[in-house]
Amino acid sequence: TYYVHAYVVRDGNEEYFAQTSVDVRTIACPAIQTTVSADRGTMKIILSGVVTKEKLTLAIWRQGSEDQLKWLTPDLQIDGSYACLITLSDFGGIGTYHIDAYMGSESKQMIASRISAVS
Repeated sequence: TYYVHAYVVRDGNEEYFAQTSVDVRTIACPAIQTTVSADRGTMKIILSGVVTKEKLTLAIWRQGSEDQLKWLTPDLQIDGSYACLITLSDFGGIGTYHIDAYMGSESKQMIASRISAVS
């Protein structure tokens, strides 16, 4: 808890004006988790720690194949996270994957990033 006291200076003298307190709690930061299927055919991408009504998009590409970058919209899950499932062959198969999460429609703001190796 933080306590804030405000004072006013009048004629060179400080006078008490007001006070308040703020309870600062841990803020969840957006995070991306990935899970690759046993046959290395798909990857589930989960974006958590996001509370927004704005559009979320994921930019996904395999390292060395940036020309295969795809923009996907994750689906809201019952637990409040967002998820999507990708087929790795759509991106060239095994390799190092870059996943960036963006919020907003017009001017997108990057909110999370992850690099996942699939071997």
